[in-house]
Amino acid sequence: MDGCVFADQIPAFGPSDMFSQLRRTPRGNDLQNLPRTLFTNYYDSITKTLVETSSIENGMRALHHRVSLIRLRHQADRLGLPWNKSVPWRFDVPPTESTKTHDKIHPADLIPDYPSDWIPYDPELIDTPWGFDEYFNVKEYGDFYTERYSSVELDDPYPTVLFSGASSECETSVTAEEQSTDDVGESNSGRAEPLSDPDRLHNTMVKTLKVLKDGGNLAMQEEELDLAAIRYDKALRYGAVASLLVPSKGASSPHGNFRLISEDDDFAFLVWNELVQLVIRIRLNLVLLFLKPHFAMPQHALTQAKHALHDLDPFCNQKGKIKKGKQLNTVHVESEPEATFVEAKALQAKAFFRLGSAQCELREFTQAIRAFEGSIMAAEEAKAKPDKLVLRRLAEAKRESRNARKRERTKFESGFSAVVSPDKPNGGRD
Repeated sequence: MDGCVFADQIPAFGPSDMFSQLRRTPRGNDLQNLPRTLFTNYYDSITKTLVETSSIENGMRALHHRVSLIRLRHQADRLGLPWNKSVPWRFDVPPTESTKTHDKIHPADLIPDYPSDWIPYDPELIDTPWGFDEYFNVKEYGDFYTERYSSVELDDPYPTVLFSGASSECETSVTAEEQSTDDVGESNSGRAEPLSDPDRLHNTMVKTLKVLKDGGNLAMQEEELDLAAIRYDKALRYGAVASLLVPSKGASSPHGNFRLISEDDDFAFLVWNELVQLVIRIRLNLVLLFLKPHFAMPQHALTQAKHALHDLDPFCNQKGKIKKGKQLNTVHVESEPEATFVEAKALQAKAFFRLGSAQCELREFTQAIRAFEGSIMAAEEAKAKPDKLVLRRLAEAKRESRNARKRERTKFESGFSAVVSPDKPNGGRD
């Protein structure tokens, strides 16, 4: 874990600036932007250790622990939930609480906002989890530590679940008795025994993405579009982490349960499973969200549609095979079920359609025509009839493209006739 950098610790994959306005408060302490500020401070500290010869006063791991605790405590306070320093990544609604108090808390909101604040510490996910102990100066700041970060003793501990309020399939495989406080807070030396199931982290990420996707869908249906955007954004943050997971059972890596992506691969996903499908569907939902008048962000929609198509490329290139490489010229899997090709093509048809819709908003009609035609072709290869909406949008794009060419031709002819005209002296030249 020492050499593993999480996606949410890198600006390109970290908290999205596009949603920063949704979290701001108009006055007082800007607590809504606290997680973003902490993220920036942490990344600045990392970069300084790389470019400067002088070392910082405290270790980066200690700073990471501090940032994680502050962000997790802030999330618990924002939700109005109790918080336990021993398992700070778990946000549970106590069964004794009034349902009216927390009736608006969706399981998606109980997932830590940042994967790096949860995954490295949870002994059920990582072979050698980090601990929060032995870094805080309790001697000099004991009162502050006791008030803000010490464990909260619960008289009637409720069962430990992954996401309180979620369906039973989202529960962890251990009970509260099996998950002892000592196991969670142990030192960096690791557990006595390694995890028996190397796919547990992968399965947890799939469940996490499901909860976040469903939460985003529900918020969109209820027209809470800002909330939907935040949940989808968080889902992609976890999707970026999931792309680094060891893809096959029993695989090993010097980074624990994670692997590094080679530049030669150029693709994060090379196994067709529920995880990659969830990530692609979440991207396509974001495209739909960005195209709504509430956001009117067609350029962001275009980017997400292209990302979805890129993730689909290895599975749509050739039936019965999975390709990789920047030119998709290397066979990664020789004998892939035909169902993979059909399912991928169905998603590709949707991705091309939403790409074309974004291009129409940007008045890029020539590119939109190609995208809509690609959607029709992908649907046919998926053994489905093209959607009537796609055909209608294609006709509209062609009509707008013709009109645009006519306007350009008229503009050119008018400009040319103003410069050179036989009815003016000297051939119309000034």
